[in-house]
Amino acid sequence: MKNISERVRMARYFKKEGIPKTEIARILGVHRSTVHRLLKNNLGAKRKYKSKLDPYKDYIGSRLGEFNIVAPEMLKEIRKLGYSGRVTILRDFMSTIKSNNIQKIVDRFETNPGLQAQIDWADCGYVMVGGVRHKLNLFMLVLGYSRYMWGEFTISTKRSELMRLLEKSFIEIGGVPREVIVDNMKQAIDIAKSSDSPAIVNSDFLEFGSWNGFKTVACPPCSRR
Repeated sequence: MKNISERVRMARYFKKEGIPKTEIARILGVHRSTVHRLLKNNLGAKRKYKSKLDPYKDYIGSRLGEFNIVAPEMLKEIRKLGYSGRVTILRDFMSTIKSNNIQKIVDRFETNPGLQAQIDWADCGYVMVGGVRHKLNLFMLVLGYSRYMWGEFTISTKRSELMRLLEKSFIEIGGVPREVIVDNMKQAIDIAKSSDSPAIVNSDFLEFGSWNGFKTVACPPCSRR
């Protein structure tokens, strides 16, 4: 005797082939009304589950628009707001948001040749190095005119590592843009730009930019929704 899922599949197949319901009932050995129920069966349809994270997604998106926050720190914040779910769900959602933010780097601006480049980090999960679990990051530099993208994976986001990656990118792209746009990057900006005051660039990074011949331009924080 065929199980219900097999009967549903067969009834749908015969219906698609144009076979009348009466004939389908005869083939399956069921009443015609049963064929009607089989064809309306939602077996196999994807059930929609409400995620525990749903009430906090706007908050998370807003925070990631302002700062590059790692999942464990974000978990602490939304725990205080009442979130009771797991960090794995949070981490997956944050990866999606940060990937979209990288795309915005590419789409956000267009400038004259050699004028601007924009830089940012992306959270890429974790990697084992020498038996030790490290957070994996992707450093991205995008040229404003050509949209050329340069990137390198790293397990450090220290200021010294940022400077090393910038110098390496300048060598490999064949020059230094006149302006480097940073999106509230804590390695370069001590105090974020606001509507009332300019950003305060870290003195070490300011000296690094002066030495290499570029000006640091800070994006203003995204307004919260």
